[in-house]
Amino acid sequence: MTMIDHPVVIPHPEVFATDRSAAEALARLGEILGGAAAKESDLKLFTAGLVINPEQFPRVDGRGTFDLYAPYADTLAELLLNVSDDDAAPALLALGQALRHELLLGWINLDKQCEIHNAIRIFRRVRERASLRGAIQAQLVETLLSQNPLAPIDVRGEAGDLFVHNYRPEDFELIAKRFRAVVTRFEPFRAKSLRDHVLAGTDTIETPFDFPRSTDARASLLWHAAEENLRQRIFVDVMRVLGALRDGDSRLAALHAIGLPRLEEMAAISGEYLSHPEAEEFIRARLSSRTRRVEDYVVNPNLLLRRYTVSALSRLMSLSPEAFWPDRTVRTAWTAFARSVLGFCRVANVGLGAKMVYIPHGCDIPSLVYVGQATVVGKGVNIDLTGGVVIGRRNYTSAFWSDSDLHGHLHVGDHQRGVGGTISRLAIEPYIMVLDDDIAFPPGSGYVEAATYAPGEKHFGRIPGFRVLRASAKRLEPSR
Repeated sequence: MTMIDHPVVIPHPEVFATDRSAAEALARLGEILGGAAAKESDLKLFTAGLVINPEQFPRVDGRGTFDLYAPYADTLAELLLNVSDDDAAPALLALGQALRHELLLGWINLDKQCEIHNAIRIFRRVRERASLRGAIQAQLVETLLSQNPLAPIDVRGEAGDLFVHNYRPEDFELIAKRFRAVVTRFEPFRAKSLRDHVLAGTDTIETPFDFPRSTDARASLLWHAAEENLRQRIFVDVMRVLGALRDGDSRLAALHAIGLPRLEEMAAISGEYLSHPEAEEFIRARLSSRTRRVEDYVVNPNLLLRRYTVSALSRLMSLSPEAFWPDRTVRTAWTAFARSVLGFCRVANVGLGAKMVYIPHGCDIPSLVYVGQATVVGKGVNIDLTGGVVIGRRNYTSAFWSDSDLHGHLHVGDHQRGVGGTISRLAIEPYIMVLDDDIAFPPGSGYVEAATYAPGEKHFGRIPGFRVLRASAKRLEPSR
C-alpha cells in the first residue's frame, strides 16, 4: 500500500503507555467529569485524553458519553486559564492539531452533537487570557493554511471566523508573507475542454478513462487529487479572511485586491450550476461559520485534478474494489477526497461500498453537494450527484448493504415524440435530492427515481425526511 503523508500525533503518549497507566488515566478523568475538582497537574491528562476512542470514554453514572464532551472541554478551558503560559503551550498545540486532523482520531474530532468544533469552543473561552491570544491566533492560521486534506472545510471556516474576531494590527506580521504567497501563487484550475468532450469516444452509456491498475495507484491518486483541490480551498479561505478584515487594514485590502481577478476567473470556469432556492437555504441554515458559503458546496464534475475530472474521480472512488475494504490507507484516501473535493462536513463518513458518483451525460454542469455534520452515507447506498444532493446533520443514509439507489435525474430525451428506452438518455431533467437532519433513510428502499418524489408527483411525501426539488441553472458569482 502507498504511504500517505498524514501525521498521526498522540499528545503526552506516556499517559496511555500501558494498560495500567491507561486505566488510571480513565479513572481520574471519570472522577473529574463526575464532579471532583481538577488540579493544574491534570492539564497533561486532559490534553492526552483528546484522542480517547469514544467507545472507551470515561464512564459517569447516569450520564451518556456524548453528554460528557462539553464538560470535558469546559474543564480543559478552565485549566488553560489558570496554568502558566509554558504549561498551556502543549495543550494549545494539541487543540490546533485536532482542528487540522493531525491527532490520532479521538472523541474531540468525533463529537456528533456540538454546533462548532470543541477546540474552537475552548479557544473562544481561553482568548480571555491576553497572554495566550497570540498562541491561539497562530494555531488558527496554521489551520487555515493546513495542507492536510482530512481537515474538514467547515472546521477551517470556524477557524477563519475566530481569527477574524480576534484580529489585531500586530497579527499582520503573522500572516503577511504566508497569505501573500497563497494569493499571488494560486492559479485557478482548468476544466475539461469542449474539444475533449466532443472527442470523448464515449459509447453513450459510459465515458472511459485511464483507470489506475492497482489499489496503491488508486489510493495515491485520490489522496493527491484531494491535496490539489485543497490549494483552491485554501485560496478561497484566505480571500474570505482578507475580505472580512480589509476595511480595518489597508495592507490587507491591497492584498485582497490582488486575488479578486482569480476569484472571478474561478467563477467563470464553472459558469452555471444546478440550484434551487430551497436547497441553498437548507445549506445556509447549517453553515457553522461566516467564512463558509453556499458556493463552497458547488462541485464541478468537469474540473481537472491531476489530469482526471472530478466526475472520473468520483467513479474511481465509488467503483474500485477496495471501496469495500476497511483498509486504513484506503479509508484515509477516500475520506480526504470526500472532505476536500466533495466538501463533507466533520464526522461525516462514506460507508464501505457506498457510491457517490457523477453519471456522465455529455458536458454536465456543476451541482450542489452538501453532506452535513456526522452524516453516514451508509454501506452499499448509491447516490447520483448529477442533479445535486444536500444531506442534513446526523442523517443515516441506508445501512448494511441494503439496496437503496437514489437517482437524481430523469431521462427525457425525445419523450415529446413518444420515444423512450435508451433514446431517452439524450437529455436529462435534473433534480436536487434533500435528506433532512436526524433521520435514517429507509434501508432496502430499492431504486428511487427522484423525479417521481417531486411536488405533485405520485410518490411525493412517501419517504419521511426525503424531498426532491427541480433544479435549474444559476450563474455562479465570484466569491468575494
